[in-house]
Amino acid sequence: MGLRTWDVGPYNRAPMLSNVKWLWKFTGAVLVFAVLCADAAWRIPGRYPHFSKVLKSPEKWDGKRIWIVPSPVVEVAESHMVVESRGEKIKVLSSERYATGTWLYAVGTFHKDGSLTPEKIRKAEHWEFQRGSIYGISLAVVLAWIWFFLKRLKPTWRGMAPRVSTNVTEVEGGASAPPL
Repeated sequence: MGLRTWDVGPYNRAPMLSNVKWLWKFTGAVLVFAVLCADAAWRIPGRYPHFSKVLKSPEKWDGKRIWIVPSPVVEVAESHMVVESRGEKIKVLSSERYATGTWLYAVGTFHKDGSLTPEKIRKAEHWEFQRGSIYGISLAVVLAWIWFFLKRLKPTWRGMAPRVSTNVTEVEGGASAPPL
């Protein structure tokens, strides 16, 4: 069959986005993504704790600023509202009132009695739709990744094998070249 012209000579200088050494590039990209995820998992909970964590040690968080991620209002009283997330409930001391079942964002000062005085509070409109969209987009990205992965590799009993084109043409000198 002879030498393939893309293995030697000027074709050996592969650009960054070529398929040469794709496994190293893919591994590097996965490692960068994993480092970013680990960094976020390490820094975000301390900076923006969920109120279930805050309620477990209220003395530690007394007077600190916390965020309430979109959570539904489960109870409305004259002096406060109660929102619930992950089975935990917190009182929001606000003059604004929202109907039961409304999803809210809030940022404010936490008090050791388990209440929050909000600096900002707003309705999280269309939160269920937005959350569903996030899941849908994530599923589409995963399916696209699987499709591209299986396009390059084929599963065999021994593991994954590269899909190699056998459609090559002979050129002068006995070497072969990819089809044009």
